[in-house]
Amino acid sequence: MLSEQLSEMQVENNSLESKISALSQKISGIEAEILNKETELNPLRKQQMDLENQRKALGVFKFKERKQIDGDLSVIRAKINNIKDEVHELKSNVDSSIQEKADTQCELGICYNEGNGVEKDPAQAVFWFRKATELEHAGAQCGLGLAYILGNGVEENFDQGIYWLKKSADLGNTDAINILLKHAYNLYHDKQYSRTFPLVSKLAELGNAEMQSKLGLMYEDGKGVDENKELAIVWQLKAAENGLGYAQHHVANLYILDQDYRAFQWSMKALHNDNLSKEEKAEVKLSLAMCYAFGIGVDRNRNKSRVYAEEVIQEGYDNTKTLARKLISKYLG
Repeated sequence: MLSEQLSEMQVENNSLESKISALSQKISGIEAEILNKETELNPLRKQQMDLENQRKALGVFKFKERKQIDGDLSVIRAKINNIKDEVHELKSNVDSSIQEKADTQCELGICYNEGNGVEKDPAQAVFWFRKATELEHAGAQCGLGLAYILGNGVEENFDQGIYWLKKSADLGNTDAINILLKHAYNLYHDKQYSRTFPLVSKLAELGNAEMQSKLGLMYEDGKGVDENKELAIVWQLKAAENGLGYAQHHVANLYILDQDYRAFQWSMKALHNDNLSKEEKAEVKLSLAMCYAFGIGVDRNRNKSRVYAEEVIQEGYDNTKTLARKLISKYLG
């Protein structure tokens, strides 16, 4: 029974290679047809230009002659447009055939990578993934990136692996994005900031709020990149605007340091963010207590400041509780 299943899988695998070969021939045939069609356009365009020049050379009262040329031009233009339509359709067929070929090459790479229908052969998997990457196939780029990172079928090369995963992520491949996220977190945890920075930058550019906040922190602390407070706030704001509660609170604290009125606005947004824990919201309440105590973005109100500070003492982490007690004893009486 097992041998029959393996035989069937081998047939399927052979059919994939046959399909790739057939698609290659089909693409070559269509491209040759496109070339022939475009070659047909050259004499027609010359005729069109000659007739247009003849028409310009005629006097304004040569009505009969102009009418004859207009008729000839109409016929030629119709021929040109017909050929252009045919070329457009042929190019669409080429594009769809190239996509199908890339899909099949990637599928064959997966077969070799997992041993589906063939003996497992990581090197052959890399061969077919690489073929498909030549056609800008996102899945194959992801497969090749993983192969480089794991040293599976190719010499291990982390930088090459990240390169291909980033290309795949650029095409919207969520698998590649998730893999990049995992490596970004691991590298950051290991304090390999110079290697982390390009990954975090790419993921931030792709709109990942957590990585936007992380990029802001890296600019703020000069980790893996020169310290840049302006870019730090730019990226924290992007994360905050994308709804990341931590970033909203961090932005609020940055504004508190500058006594900027926006501190209160972002503190209120963070307070109503459902993604923050009770302890994290206690930290936000400490920020609000400070805003009310010092009139940052809101009228000074010692009573409201005290209410928030006392809630922090009930709900916050130990260090946050300590800061709340200091605020009460030193500024609120």
